[in-house]
Amino acid sequence: MSHRLIALFVLLAPASGLAQTRQLHTKVSPLRGFMGDVITLEVAVDRDPDDRVSVPRGLKMRPFEVLRRRTHTTDAPGGGDRVRQVVRIELLAFEMGELVVPSIDLRLVHPSGQVETLRTDPARVTIAGRLDGVETAEPKGNHGPVQVTQERLWPLWAALAVVLAILQLLVVRAIMKRRMKLRAVAAPAPPPLPPWEIALTKLGGIERSGMAEKGLAKEHYDAVSDVIREYLGALDGFDGLEMTTEEILSRFRDRVPSGVSYPQLLGFFAECDLVKFARQAATPEQASALCQAAVDVVQRTRAAVISTPAAVGAEARP
Repeated sequence: MSHRLIALFVLLAPASGLAQTRQLHTKVSPLRGFMGDVITLEVAVDRDPDDRVSVPRGLKMRPFEVLRRRTHTTDAPGGGDRVRQVVRIELLAFEMGELVVPSIDLRLVHPSGQVETLRTDPARVTIAGRLDGVETAEPKGNHGPVQVTQERLWPLWAALAVVLAILQLLVVRAIMKRRMKLRAVAAPAPPPLPPWEIALTKLGGIERSGMAEKGLAKEHYDAVSDVIREYLGALDGFDGLEMTTEEILSRFRDRVPSGVSYPQLLGFFAECDLVKFARQAATPEQASALCQAAVDVVQRTRAAVISTPAAVGAEARP
Protein backbone atom coordinates (compact mmCIF):
# COMPACT_ATOMS: atom_id res chain seq x y z
CA MET A 1 0.00 0.00 0.00
CA SER A 2 1.45 3.39 -0.97
CA HIS A 3 2.25 6.13 1.56
CA ARG A 4 -0.55 8.32 0.19
CA LEU A 5 -3.19 5.62 0.71
CA ILE A 6 -1.90 5.08 4.24
CA ALA A 7 -2.09 8.82 4.94
CA LEU A 8 -5.64 8.97 3.53
CA PHE A 9 -6.62 6.14 5.88
CA VAL A 10 -5.10 8.04 8.80
CA LEU A 11 -7.10 11.21 8.06
CA LEU A 12 -10.41 9.40 7.56
CA ALA A 13 -10.10 6.65 10.18
CA PRO A 14 -12.54 7.08 13.17
CA ALA A 15 -11.06 8.00 16.53
CA SER A 16 -13.23 5.48 18.48
CA GLY A 17 -11.24 2.79 20.28
CA LEU A 18 -8.47 5.25 21.22
CA ALA A 19 -10.21 6.84 24.22
CA GLN A 20 -8.66 4.42 26.70
CA THR A 21 -5.14 5.65 25.83
CA ARG A 22 -5.52 9.11 27.38
CA GLN A 23 -7.29 11.19 30.04
CA LEU A 24 -8.41 14.79 29.53
CA HIS A 25 -8.54 17.26 32.43
CA THR A 26 -9.83 20.84 32.04
CA LYS A 27 -9.57 23.68 34.57
CA VAL A 28 -10.76 27.29 34.24
CA SER A 29 -9.74 29.91 36.81
CA PRO A 30 -10.92 32.19 38.15
CA LEU A 31 -14.65 31.55 37.64
CA ARG A 32 -15.45 35.12 38.76
CA GLY A 33 -13.45 38.15 37.73
CA PHE A 34 -13.51 41.71 36.50
CA MET A 35 -13.54 43.05 32.96
CA GLY A 36 -9.95 43.06 31.65
CA ASP A 37 -8.79 40.29 34.02
CA VAL A 38 -6.85 37.29 32.68
CA ILE A 39 -8.86 34.06 32.64
CA THR A 40 -6.71 30.92 32.46
CA LEU A 41 -7.81 27.71 30.69
CA GLU A 42 -5.61 24.71 31.47
CA VAL A 43 -6.07 21.50 29.49
CA ALA A 44 -4.05 18.49 30.72
CA VAL A 45 -3.78 15.36 28.57
CA ASP A 46 -2.37 12.16 30.09
CA ARG A 47 -0.82 10.30 27.17
CA ASP A 48 1.81 7.80 26.15
CA PRO A 49 5.32 9.27 25.63
CA ASP A 50 5.25 8.53 21.90
CA ASP A 51 1.91 10.32 21.35
CA ARG A 52 1.76 13.96 20.30
CA VAL A 53 -0.81 16.66 21.16
CA SER A 54 -1.18 19.76 18.98
CA VAL A 55 -3.35 22.91 19.25
CA PRO A 56 -4.87 24.40 16.04
CA ARG A 57 -3.28 27.56 14.66
CA GLY A 58 -5.27 30.79 14.72
CA LEU A 59 -7.30 29.73 17.79
CA LYS A 60 -10.49 31.80 18.23
CA MET A 61 -12.37 31.70 21.56
CA ARG A 62 -14.99 34.46 21.39
CA PRO A 63 -16.26 36.30 23.40
CA PHE A 64 -12.72 36.09 24.84
CA GLU A 65 -9.50 37.29 23.23
CA VAL A 66 -6.54 34.87 23.28
CA LEU A 67 -3.63 36.64 25.02
CA ARG A 68 -1.03 33.85 24.83
CA ARG A 69 -0.74 30.06 25.02
CA ARG A 70 1.98 27.84 26.43
CA THR A 71 2.63 24.09 26.57
CA HIS A 72 4.76 22.01 28.94
CA THR A 73 5.09 18.30 29.71
CA THR A 74 5.59 16.56 33.08
CA ASP A 75 5.24 13.04 34.48
CA ALA A 76 1.63 11.93 34.80
CA PRO A 77 0.27 11.60 38.38
CA GLY A 78 0.26 8.06 39.71
CA GLY A 79 3.61 7.05 38.27
CA GLY A 80 4.01 4.69 35.34
CA ASP A 81 5.47 5.52 31.94
CA ARG A 82 2.73 7.99 30.93
CA VAL A 83 3.29 11.75 30.70
CA ARG A 84 1.00 14.73 31.21
CA GLN A 85 1.01 17.50 28.58
CA VAL A 86 -0.52 20.76 29.85
CA VAL A 87 -1.79 23.39 27.40
CA ARG A 88 -2.22 26.76 29.20
CA ILE A 89 -4.29 29.39 27.36
CA GLU A 90 -4.63 32.90 28.82
CA LEU A 91 -7.82 34.77 27.85
CA LEU A 92 -8.99 38.38 28.24
CA ALA A 93 -12.62 39.34 28.81
CA PHE A 94 -13.89 42.74 27.68
CA GLU A 95 -17.61 42.07 28.26
CA MET A 96 -19.62 41.81 31.47
CA GLY A 97 -22.07 39.13 32.49
CA GLU A 98 -22.05 35.34 32.43
CA LEU A 99 -19.75 34.34 29.58
CA VAL A 100 -19.02 30.88 28.18
CA VAL A 101 -15.46 29.71 27.59
CA PRO A 102 -15.99 27.67 24.40
CA SER A 103 -14.72 24.14 23.93
CA ILE A 104 -11.58 23.61 21.84
CA ASP A 105 -10.39 20.65 19.78
CA LEU A 106 -6.94 19.17 20.34
CA ARG A 107 -5.31 16.61 18.05
CA LEU A 108 -3.78 13.49 19.59
CA VAL A 109 -1.49 11.80 17.03
CA HIS A 110 -0.43 8.21 17.79
CA PRO A 111 2.76 6.55 16.49
CA SER A 112 0.59 4.31 14.31
CA GLY A 113 -0.56 7.39 12.42
CA GLN A 114 -4.08 7.45 13.85
CA VAL A 115 -5.36 10.91 14.80
CA GLU A 116 -7.83 11.43 17.65
CA THR A 117 -9.74 14.67 18.28
CA LEU A 118 -10.01 15.65 21.96
CA ARG A 119 -12.70 18.23 22.80
CA THR A 120 -12.81 20.12 26.08
CA ASP A 121 -16.05 20.95 27.89
CA PRO A 122 -17.29 24.57 27.85
CA ALA A 123 -17.16 26.50 31.12
CA ARG A 124 -19.11 29.47 32.47
CA VAL A 125 -17.33 32.52 33.89
CA THR A 126 -18.96 35.56 35.54
CA ILE A 127 -17.34 38.89 34.63
CA ALA A 128 -18.24 42.04 36.58
CA GLY A 129 -17.35 45.72 36.16
CA ARG A 130 -14.91 47.46 38.47
CA LEU A 131 -17.66 49.80 39.80
CA ASP A 132 -20.28 47.09 40.37
CA GLY A 133 -21.86 47.43 43.84
CA VAL A 134 -21.43 51.20 44.14
CA GLU A 135 -25.00 52.30 44.77
CA THR A 136 -24.58 55.97 45.68
CA ALA A 137 -21.96 58.64 45.10
CA GLU A 138 -22.19 62.02 46.85
CA PRO A 139 -20.22 65.11 45.74
CA LYS A 140 -17.78 66.74 48.13
CA GLY A 141 -18.64 70.12 49.63
CA ASN A 142 -17.36 73.45 48.30
CA HIS A 143 -14.03 74.25 49.95
CA GLY A 144 -14.07 77.94 49.01
CA PRO A 145 -11.85 79.98 46.72
CA VAL A 146 -8.22 78.97 46.21
CA GLN A 147 -5.53 81.49 45.32
CA VAL A 148 -3.80 80.64 42.06
CA THR A 149 -0.56 82.29 40.98
CA GLN A 150 0.39 82.09 37.32
CA GLU A 151 3.68 83.25 35.88
CA ARG A 152 3.77 85.23 32.67
CA LEU A 153 5.26 82.76 30.23
CA TRP A 154 3.90 84.16 26.96
CA PRO A 155 7.20 85.84 25.97
CA LEU A 156 8.95 82.49 26.29
CA TRP A 157 6.24 80.69 24.30
CA ALA A 158 6.35 83.38 21.61
CA ALA A 159 10.12 83.01 21.22
CA LEU A 160 9.78 79.22 21.11
CA ALA A 161 7.10 79.47 18.41
CA VAL A 162 9.38 81.63 16.26
CA VAL A 163 12.25 79.16 16.62
CA LEU A 164 9.98 76.20 15.74
CA ALA A 165 8.65 78.03 12.68
CA ILE A 166 12.19 78.65 11.43
CA LEU A 167 13.17 75.02 12.01
CA GLN A 168 10.02 73.81 10.23
CA LEU A 169 10.81 76.01 7.26
CA LEU A 170 14.34 74.64 7.04
CA VAL A 171 13.14 71.04 7.29
CA VAL A 172 10.49 71.54 4.58
CA ARG A 173 13.08 73.13 2.32
CA ALA A 174 15.51 70.23 2.81
CA ILE A 175 12.75 67.66 2.14
CA MET A 176 11.68 69.41 -1.06
CA LYS A 177 15.27 69.45 -2.35
CA ARG A 178 15.68 65.76 -1.57
CA ARG A 179 12.43 64.83 -3.31
CA MET A 180 13.45 66.74 -6.41
CA LYS A 181 16.75 64.83 -6.55
CA LEU A 182 15.09 61.46 -6.02
CA ARG A 183 12.43 62.21 -8.62
CA ALA A 184 15.15 62.88 -11.18
CA VAL A 185 17.12 59.64 -10.61
CA ALA A 186 14.59 57.16 -9.18
CA ALA A 187 13.69 54.22 -11.42
CA PRO A 188 10.21 52.71 -11.45
CA ALA A 189 9.74 49.81 -9.05
CA PRO A 190 9.52 46.36 -10.65
CA PRO A 191 6.08 44.72 -10.75
CA PRO A 192 5.37 42.16 -8.01
CA LEU A 193 6.17 38.56 -8.80
CA PRO A 194 3.19 36.25 -9.42
CA PRO A 195 2.61 33.66 -6.66
CA TRP A 196 3.66 30.68 -8.81
CA GLU A 197 7.10 32.17 -9.45
CA ILE A 198 7.58 32.74 -5.72
CA ALA A 199 6.47 29.16 -4.93
CA LEU A 200 8.69 27.57 -7.61
CA THR A 201 11.71 29.58 -6.40
CA LYS A 202 11.16 28.43 -2.81
CA LEU A 203 10.66 24.79 -3.85
CA GLY A 204 13.88 24.92 -5.86
CA GLY A 205 15.76 26.22 -2.82
CA ILE A 206 14.33 23.42 -0.62
CA GLU A 207 15.35 20.80 -3.18
CA ARG A 208 18.89 22.18 -3.39
CA SER A 209 19.27 22.42 0.40
CA GLY A 210 19.52 18.61 0.71
CA MET A 211 17.67 18.50 4.03
CA ALA A 212 16.46 14.93 3.48
CA GLU A 213 20.01 13.69 2.79
CA LYS A 214 21.10 15.32 6.07
CA GLY A 215 18.48 13.41 8.09
CA LEU A 216 16.05 16.35 8.25
CA ALA A 217 13.11 14.67 6.51
CA LYS A 218 10.53 16.22 8.87
CA GLU A 219 11.91 19.71 8.25
CA HIS A 220 11.89 19.03 4.48
CA TYR A 221 8.22 17.96 4.53
CA ASP A 222 7.28 20.89 6.76
CA ALA A 223 8.96 23.42 4.43
CA VAL A 224 7.33 21.96 1.28
CA SER A 225 3.92 21.90 2.99
CA ASP A 226 4.26 25.58 4.03
CA VAL A 227 5.13 26.63 0.44
CA ILE A 228 1.97 24.98 -0.95
CA ARG A 229 -0.17 26.38 1.91
CA GLU A 230 1.10 29.89 1.21
CA TYR A 231 0.68 29.44 -2.56
CA LEU A 232 -2.92 28.17 -2.35
CA GLY A 233 -3.74 31.03 0.03
CA ALA A 234 -2.35 33.57 -2.44
CA LEU A 235 -4.48 32.07 -5.24
CA ASP A 236 -7.71 32.05 -3.20
CA GLY A 237 -7.23 35.10 -0.95
CA PHE A 238 -6.55 33.61 2.52
CA ASP A 239 -3.57 33.08 4.84
CA GLY A 240 -2.71 29.42 4.33
CA LEU A 241 0.03 29.43 6.99
CA GLU A 242 -2.53 30.27 9.71
CA MET A 243 -4.95 27.43 8.79
CA THR A 244 -4.87 23.72 9.64
CA THR A 245 -4.86 20.98 7.02
CA GLU A 246 -8.53 20.24 7.73
CA GLU A 247 -9.47 23.92 7.28
CA ILE A 248 -7.67 24.18 3.93
CA LEU A 249 -9.16 20.91 2.62
CA SER A 250 -12.64 21.96 3.80
CA ARG A 251 -12.26 25.23 1.86
CA PHE A 252 -11.41 23.36 -1.35
CA ARG A 253 -13.78 20.41 -0.89
CA ASP A 254 -16.35 21.76 -3.37
CA ARG A 255 -14.22 24.37 -5.17
CA VAL A 256 -10.64 23.39 -5.94
CA PRO A 257 -8.23 25.57 -7.96
CA SER A 258 -8.27 24.95 -11.68
CA GLY A 259 -5.69 22.40 -12.78
CA VAL A 260 -5.75 20.14 -9.69
CA SER A 261 -8.30 17.86 -8.05
CA TYR A 262 -9.44 17.50 -4.46
CA PRO A 263 -8.02 13.93 -4.12
CA GLN A 264 -4.63 15.26 -5.33
CA LEU A 265 -4.58 17.94 -2.59
CA LEU A 266 -5.87 15.44 0.00
CA GLY A 267 -3.11 12.95 -0.79
CA PHE A 268 -0.40 15.62 -0.78
CA PHE A 269 -1.30 17.09 2.63
CA ALA A 270 -1.94 13.62 4.10
CA GLU A 271 1.60 12.53 3.18
CA CYS A 272 3.04 15.75 4.67
CA ASP A 273 1.13 15.34 7.95
CA LEU A 274 2.12 11.69 8.20
CA VAL A 275 5.82 12.65 8.35
CA LYS A 276 5.34 15.91 10.31
CA PHE A 277 3.04 14.64 13.07
CA ALA A 278 3.13 10.81 13.01
CA ARG A 279 6.95 10.60 12.74
CA GLN A 280 6.75 8.45 9.62
CA ALA A 281 10.26 7.84 8.24
CA ALA A 282 10.96 9.16 4.74
CA THR A 283 13.85 8.42 2.39
CA PRO A 284 15.63 11.13 0.36
CA GLU A 285 13.96 9.72 -2.76
CA GLN A 286 10.50 10.07 -1.18
CA ALA A 287 11.32 13.63 -0.06
CA SER A 288 12.41 14.51 -3.61
CA ALA A 289 9.21 12.96 -5.00
CA LEU A 290 7.14 15.10 -2.61
CA CYS A 291 8.94 18.22 -3.86
CA GLN A 292 8.18 17.24 -7.47
CA ALA A 293 4.51 16.69 -6.53
CA ALA A 294 4.43 20.23 -5.08
CA VAL A 295 6.00 21.62 -8.29
CA ASP A 296 3.34 19.75 -10.29
CA VAL A 297 0.55 21.40 -8.23
CA VAL A 298 2.04 24.86 -8.86
CA GLN A 299 2.61 24.31 -12.59
CA ARG A 300 -0.87 22.86 -13.20
CA THR A 301 -2.64 25.71 -11.40
CA ARG A 302 -0.37 28.27 -13.07
CA ALA A 303 -1.25 26.94 -16.51
CA ALA A 304 -4.96 27.13 -15.66
CA VAL A 305 -4.72 30.68 -14.29
CA ILE A 306 -2.70 32.25 -17.11
CA SER A 307 -4.99 30.67 -19.70
CA THR A 308 -7.68 33.23 -18.75
CA PRO A 309 -7.73 36.47 -20.86
CA ALA A 310 -6.96 38.75 -17.86
CA ALA A 311 -4.01 36.64 -16.77
CA VAL A 312 -2.64 36.43 -20.30
CA GLY A 313 -2.63 40.24 -20.52
CA ALA A 314 -0.86 40.49 -17.15
CA GLU A 315 1.82 37.99 -18.27
CA ALA A 316 2.41 39.97 -21.47
CA ARG A 317 3.10 43.25 -19.66
CA PRO A 318 6.81 43.83 -18.89
